[in-house]
Amino acid sequence: MEAENKTETFEEFESHLTNIVHGGFLTLAIGMGVDTGLFDVMCDMDGAKTSQEIADLANLKERYLQAWWSY
Repeated sequence: MEAENKTETFEEFESHLTNIVHGGFLTLAIGMGVDTGLFDVMCDMDGAKTSQEIADLANLKERYLQAWWSY
């Protein structure tokens, strides 16, 4: 089976590479959420909480929690 010889435009390559990098950062953010216990804390919450309340429950600084959410 012969490989297709497809020419990719710069915009297509840029989009593809951006998606790969974005996926990598998302994977890192998920890993950080698991490692810090944030997912467990949020699953155990009863009702809505402020970011400061969630940070307190997870024993984290609110600033870092907000940075994590930005991903």
